[in-house]
Amino acid sequence: MSSKLLILIIAFEVSLSQFSHSFSYSRGSCMADALSSFQSKDTHSKTDLCDDDDDSNNANTLNSTLLISTTSLRELLDSNVPVTLIDASYNIPGIEGDVIGEHFLKRIPGAKLFEADVIADRSTGYPHMMPSEEVFRMYMKKLRIKNDDNLIVVYDRIGMITSPRVWFTFKIFGKNNVKVLDGGLPKWLAEDHPIESGKYQIYQNEENEKDEDYIYKSDKSKVLSLEEVQKISDEIVKNQNSNWQILDARTADRHRGIAPEPRVGLRSGKIPGSINTFFMKLFRENRTLKSPKQLRKIYEESGVNFEDNVGVVNYCGSGMTACINIFALAVLGKDNAYLYDGSWLEWGEVIKV
Repeated sequence: MSSKLLILIIAFEVSLSQFSHSFSYSRGSCMADALSSFQSKDTHSKTDLCDDDDDSNNANTLNSTLLISTTSLRELLDSNVPVTLIDASYNIPGIEGDVIGEHFLKRIPGAKLFEADVIADRSTGYPHMMPSEEVFRMYMKKLRIKNDDNLIVVYDRIGMITSPRVWFTFKIFGKNNVKVLDGGLPKWLAEDHPIESGKYQIYQNEENEKDEDYIYKSDKSKVLSLEEVQKISDEIVKNQNSNWQILDARTADRHRGIAPEPRVGLRSGKIPGSINTFFMKLFRENRTLKSPKQLRKIYEESGVNFEDNVGVVNYCGSGMTACINIFALAVLGKDNAYLYDGSWLEWGEVIKV
């Protein structure tokens, strides 16, 4: 291992500990996988997690309709432009801590907490499945998030790990003016921008709210079922000139089936015919998204087809980090990306080898 790479690994571990005083990661977790991936053979290229280039440190060099820099957000808040801030923090496997407690302790001023496992279809038995229109509207009322012209900015306390899922959810429900904070809360804190703390009632009484302020219409055509993904997988495996690809956001070892799943009892493996882009490859050391040039190279090395007539079905362990790939592809202008919501948690449980 080169001395430069070792320094980057140490710097990443130190920076992680600085903002995660009340939650931790353990070996076998997603964040531990990310750290160990620095040392793997397939992450020593120029498109590695901590690589840098000239146009990489400003969200404005990427797709400005999807990303917002910490500096730009600070300017909006200082100028009193109406912005709806959403804390999309969530404990992915291996991340421990009290999400609500952390939100009360340290949040961007005015931010509301979006609980992915609460604002969900809880009838499936799987976590954070896409909610129905009725459920989504009800919780938007409780959170006082109107479907108006105000910009929504989504962030999370890990960086940009769980915020893309909430970004994608709002897109499904017809809200287009939504951006993800580049670098998330860690970068906001590192730059000493203002925060607030204190408890408050997360969910308000919605009885006095006007229905017309919360008209969200869902289009779930980009959320695919097990049966739909099975059909696509079969077409790919049988080389039937499928205009589809299936992209796995998990680590390379989990994709290959040689590493255990973090969820106890779930078998290892991958969806047949799928390719792999581990989501952590898309970020730099400060947790901002890499430049378009770097992102494009990463995906092309993974075999992603950027032709307009080729759709990409995205999955991960449970449908959370798959949305990072959906978001990054959208930044590159590839909008025909789809989510397999049940992801490996459903596939590995239902489809037997």
